[in-house]
Amino acid sequence: MHGVARQVRSGGKRKAKVSPQHEYGEAITRKVRKLSSQLQHMMGITKQRTIGQQWALLLTRILRSWLG
Repeated sequence: MHGVARQVRSGGKRKAKVSPQHEYGEAITRKVRKLSSQLQHMMGITKQRTIGQQWALLLTRILRSWLG
């Protein structure tokens, strides 16, 4: 997979913007955005939990599709 990346500064934060140059670029972009959204949500939740609870939440979310 090929892509073009550039660094962007916004609100004092540095971000990498990647534009995939791939036949399935739009689908990949949607999945990456969804993953990013879920990680941000989890980071907000985990600040209030113990390390053990954080791992349980992470593994549950990762394995949810296999566990049913």
